[in-house]
Amino acid sequence: RVVTVEFSPTRGGAYAGQLNLRSADLVPAAVSVPIQAQGLAPDLIVSPLAEVGLEFGLVEVGQSQVERLALINRGLAELTLRTIEVSGGGFAVSSADSLPPIGPGQRRDVAVTYTPRYEGPAAGVLRLVTDDPATPEVELSLQGSARISPPRVEILNPAIIAFGSVPIGRSSRESLLLWNRGGSPITVTLQLRGGQGEFDLQSSSVMLQPGQSDKVELSFAP
Repeated sequence: RVVTVEFSPTRGGAYAGQLNLRSADLVPAAVSVPIQAQGLAPDLIVSPLAEVGLEFGLVEVGQSQVERLALINRGLAELTLRTIEVSGGGFAVSSADSLPPIGPGQRRDVAVTYTPRYEGPAAGVLRLVTDDPATPEVELSLQGSARISPPRVEILNPAIIAFGSVPIGRSSRESLLLWNRGGSPITVTLQLRGGQGEFDLQSSSVMLQPGQSDKVELSFAP
């Protein structure tokens, strides 16, 4: 006669028990058979901790700051991410559908982006749903703040824009590189002085959004 014992774990880790047999035909009349098994389950930990959350600091309105959330599976079975979603203005995260399962002992980083549209502090919540039986849901707080600073234009060229030696009747072109590292848009007006007409500008003005760079072509025809 075969006796079937079924094992259906509800958590990960080691299990121990006994199978007790009793019969008047046994000597002794009761026999205990030790039973051991190992439950395989994922075990998710996040970094930073859920109690700490993600802090994005001070960000210019219209620009983006990316922080990464580490998902670590310290269990013995594959971890499946069912949903990843955020609430709160300006925060965004990739979909769980684009993230493959995390194997035992493996780690995966999730990029969370903060792109503020208004000045002032911002708060949100990131919610994870996985198949970890011990902690199926994890929530982390998201904190950030936004500001609008004045425009700040920088010239990225060397100190001198050199056209080199150019034969008479021909022309040479170079670019003036401008970058607005401030937090407000600005229109930069350009004007040539000197050169007796040999120098020429492609455009006399350029509009730069916060964080945007652009170039203006200059030509020299002696």
